[in-house]
Amino acid sequence: KFDEAHQAKCKLDELRAALERRKTFDMFNKHRLEKRELDAQHTDEMERFNMAWDTKIKKYKEESTRLESLLNDKQKEDLAKLAKDLDENLPEVPGDSTRITEMRTQIAIFVQKELFQAAHNMQQVMNKHLAEELAQWKIDRANKIQKECDDLKATQYVEYNALRKKIVTGLEELEIKRVKEKEMMQTKYQNSKGKMRQDQRFEDQVFEKEVREKNR
Repeated sequence: KFDEAHQAKCKLDELRAALERRKTFDMFNKHRLEKRELDAQHTDEMERFNMAWDTKIKKYKEESTRLESLLNDKQKEDLAKLAKDLDENLPEVPGDSTRITEMRTQIAIFVQKELFQAAHNMQQVMNKHLAEELAQWKIDRANKIQKECDDLKATQYVEYNALRKKIVTGLEELEIKRVKEKEMMQTKYQNSKGKMRQDQRFEDQVFEKEVREKNR
């Protein structure tokens, strides 16, 4: 009878040990599954986060390109309009200078006095001066148009740089915001992982305590 009781006890101890091993194994699998699920959830959140931000950055860059294109087209139109207006409004031929006016008056006097040779000679001199003044006027006229266009280009350059600076600053702000939100997600993940490990250690401790009490 003692042998039977001893064998029964040994068998019971074996069953208890097997059950404890089984519980230990189940506990291990449970903890591993919890970690896997947490990691998978974090990975999924990060993928969705990156996709959302990639789309946001892409749209921002597309809109920036559109604004730059609109400004570029407007500046080209403004420059072309200015050049056209100047060309239409600035006379091709200059008005008479004081010298030319005096010569015309003198020619009229010569004609009135029937000094035709003197009038002819004066006419030739005046024509020479007219040609010189016309040539100079064409140069001055072209320079004026060029200067007005150059001034507008300078203004447009400042305007374009201001837009570029605004675009670059906006993109930098988006990137900073993205980094901060990503850091917050990483912190949240680390906190969740830390709490999970703490909870798992507590479960392990409770389980070990139960095993020790049963084996007393």
